[in-house]
Amino acid sequence: MEQTRFRSILVATLLTAALVFSMSGCGAAPQRTFRVGIVSPSAAYEPIIQSFKDGLAEYGYIEGEDVIYIYDGPLPTNKILHQLQQFGTDKVDLVLTLSTSTALAAKQILANGSIPVIFAPINNPLHAGLISTMREPGGFMTGIKAGGYVEKELDWLLRVKPSIRQIYVPYNPYDVGVAEDFQHLKDTAAKLGIILVETKVTNSGELSSALAQMSGDVDAILLLEDTTSLEGIEQISKFAIERKIPLASINKDNSKAGALLSYGPDFSDVGRQCARLADQIFKGIPPGTLPVESAELHLNINLQTAKAIGITIPDDLLKAAETILR
Repeated sequence: MEQTRFRSILVATLLTAALVFSMSGCGAAPQRTFRVGIVSPSAAYEPIIQSFKDGLAEYGYIEGEDVIYIYDGPLPTNKILHQLQQFGTDKVDLVLTLSTSTALAAKQILANGSIPVIFAPINNPLHAGLISTMREPGGFMTGIKAGGYVEKELDWLLRVKPSIRQIYVPYNPYDVGVAEDFQHLKDTAAKLGIILVETKVTNSGELSSALAQMSGDVDAILLLEDTTSLEGIEQISKFAIERKIPLASINKDNSKAGALLSYGPDFSDVGRQCARLADQIFKGIPPGTLPVESAELHLNINLQTAKAIGITIPDDLLKAAETILR
């Protein structure tokens, strides 16, 4: 009798443990194959895409078995619209959009709400009209907010070189998020008596021409989350070093490419945040109930560039930096 009771308790214990393990999701294999459409306007966002895939792999989604990615590389606006329409026709399980303009297009084209959408990195998704609130986005979209860094990026730049009076800012005014960032920058600069030399660029050819015509009175260059500038970061970094002026940009990859400093989101972190949201959506949680996450902002400094342009970085900035490239 005692042996029978012991076996019954053992079986019940094992069944309970198995149930708890399966409900926890830890190590649990996905029950179906999910198709994820990815839409990006720029190669600058590739780190987000790769870390998104890496993040889902860590959650147990094996590419080609549990998840299939549909991605044709960076696309111009007209092809992005066509791609989104195709995703709607094919009824993919999830769409990842990169940039504010791409997210806005997805909201319009996939308006019936049958396909969940994750957006990243968006400066202000609420102001852009993508969501109802940060805590409860509503509808079929959620994602990663990565804005709010422009004023601090300017502050770091001025602390590196307090004598700065004119800052060159190349940007694409047709990108909603970038235009909003520029206005914030403009307002802050005006209060500080800083002159912004704005130049509108929408492609690599315009960027090259704009740099060639830049005034010699410019004291520094500051970049926003503009895809044209981010794609041309190596060209801009080389130009700034030759002119011996500081260049401030938005993420660590830009510092690695030669920018003196960068302040903003780490795109690899953003991709993993997107993967966490995707995992929850795959498990049946409506995207509209998943709070929009905010990306952490980091200061990165390139000491090799500082030496090349003859600038000494203050100790307090070095202590504040997450990454120092020596």
